[in-house]
Amino acid sequence: MGSIYIDPTPGQIEKLTTTAIADALKNLIENKHVFGSVNIDLIKVNSLISEKVKQYDKQEREEQKEQFESHSKRVLSGEWLLQHDFLEELTIPHEKALGRGGPFAFKKTVIQLPTVKLSCKCDNAIWPHNSGYKAIKGELLHYTKFTDLKQGGVVQIFSVPYQCQSCKRHPVIFFIRKEKGKEHYRLRIVGRSEFESVYCPKQLPQEEQKFYQEAIVAFHGGKTLAGIFFLRTFVEQYIRRILNKYGREPGEVLAKDYAKLLPDDFPSTRVTSIATIYEELSVCIHSAKAKDEQFEKSRNDIETHFKYLDLFPLSENTATS
Repeated sequence: MGSIYIDPTPGQIEKLTTTAIADALKNLIENKHVFGSVNIDLIKVNSLISEKVKQYDKQEREEQKEQFESHSKRVLSGEWLLQHDFLEELTIPHEKALGRGGPFAFKKTVIQLPTVKLSCKCDNAIWPHNSGYKAIKGELLHYTKFTDLKQGGVVQIFSVPYQCQSCKRHPVIFFIRKEKGKEHYRLRIVGRSEFESVYCPKQLPQEEQKFYQEAIVAFHGGKTLAGIFFLRTFVEQYIRRILNKYGREPGEVLAKDYAKLLPDDFPSTRVTSIATIYEELSVCIHSAKAKDEQFEKSRNDIETHFKYLDLFPLSENTATS
């Protein structure tokens, strides 16, 4: 009797899909903020399917393509179990986890949560964070689920804890919703247990760092105009302190006076001037236009200015000296 050939492709598709989900979770937690979302990128899954269908006749290709895609859709639309770092490996057989083990099988997919890098309050730095924490060793993560009657599939809202590897303080809890969009499956942060710790570049002056941090929090919360205002406040309060001028002098005038304190070898041609930064932010404030690109540019310009200021410090005859 000849051996029976079992096509490994479905298993490969399912594994690539779970990897895509884990990658999307990492991207979401590291780079997005409350109400931010990411699509689950299936480019590697689709590439594998495109390669595999080439071995079939033209008449069979479309049917086979749909069959292969169904394995990925089953993972995406079904129920997930998130496995954290302090949970021993789940022992649900792969076939049962994917609903192929009979009428009493688990119709769930196990997703290993990735390690992520986040800013931590312990020392204003970026640290790796583990999923879960020791107190929940052996427990599954909590989640709520319901069926999306409009889009189809299972909607889940997960409670996902992450703990800093450095300080091991109480974990930050992310509330993450899995949902189906018009074209893609999507993950969204719908809440968190505490405000994010804002990483502040060490070269920024400590006296005004709070305004910079408020700007980042506002921007991440979708309040770009407020973020722009806080960035300008950061700039203005800094130059007022340096010049020791707290009267009614316009910020534009103060920025030009500040420029006179920069050393002759300061690379002004490579660094946006404080006066230009202040002016660009003011234009947005006066016109009440919340421009994300301007916030990002001004933030980068501010950080670059102070980066070079470390190398080319202000003249010693500043007003505050």
